[in-house]
Amino acid sequence: MNLTQLRSAREVALQDFNLGRAARRLNASQPGITRHIQLLEADLGVAIFARSGRRLTGLTPAGRALMPLAERMLDTHHQMQGVARDYATGASGEITVATMHAHARYILPGPIANFVQDFPLVRLRLRQGSRADVIRWLSCGEADFSLSSVPEGAFSDLQFHHCYDVHRVVLTPKGHPLTNCKRLTLEDLVQYPIITYDHLLQVWEVAGHELERRGLRPNFVLSAVDADIMKTYVRSGLGIGIISNIAYDSEMDADLEALDARHLFWTAPVQVGVRRHDKLSPHALHLVGLFAPAVQRALQLGGRSLTT
Repeated sequence: MNLTQLRSAREVALQDFNLGRAARRLNASQPGITRHIQLLEADLGVAIFARSGRRLTGLTPAGRALMPLAERMLDTHHQMQGVARDYATGASGEITVATMHAHARYILPGPIANFVQDFPLVRLRLRQGSRADVIRWLSCGEADFSLSSVPEGAFSDLQFHHCYDVHRVVLTPKGHPLTNCKRLTLEDLVQYPIITYDHLLQVWEVAGHELERRGLRPNFVLSAVDADIMKTYVRSGLGIGIISNIAYDSEMDADLEALDARHLFWTAPVQVGVRRHDKLSPHALHLVGLFAPAVQRALQLGGRSLTT
């Protein structure tokens, strides 16, 4: 069994089992195509095509089971050639990644540094915005892939692959009274001025009636879109911070404590988004593999989504 035989079998199936048309498409002779099929069937030990006399009429049950595997082998061979060519030539190009600030700031720097070292001729562009912005850029073809949490709704033209989860932590200076709590409660938090993201204010507003029923009145002294700014004001003693866990670095932020608050706030799945009927370039796949190897493997195996 070889790739030439697989190509001949695939083309015959694509041409409605017409040997003449398949031969013309492959720039081969009809007897040559027939010989390829005979050798392939002999090697596999089963008939792939049903016959009426010398005429091929369709796929046998074995053929229907084997043809998708042949397609996958041929596609994999084509992808291998493309990847090898790009690695060999150091091909130039451009990759645009649509993402949100936190992922651009805390997740992507290391992978991007490694990528640029390997492929200095490929230009990278980061487009940062809200979740809605990210999905719009991807859907319109203004980005090759996205990295973000996904807004609610159906996106028939897009496909999403789970990458990692993000939860909330409460940030305090070292020695803060909250660090003595075994399990934080909302009652604990509202005793102190709160610094948080702009979009989290909406979450508190939605829960406002329940907070009021429990006699809780949070004091939001500052909101921002940048966790580094919030950390600055926590350090200054303005209040406690509610930030994403990926924004806390135990070494860089050694003067601060990050207290687990995933039981108080939702956990957000972060996903790599691609357009459903497009294939990522080898370089884009390589970049995805630097921060999400499982997603890279899923995309290489035909783009079957982990989350749709």
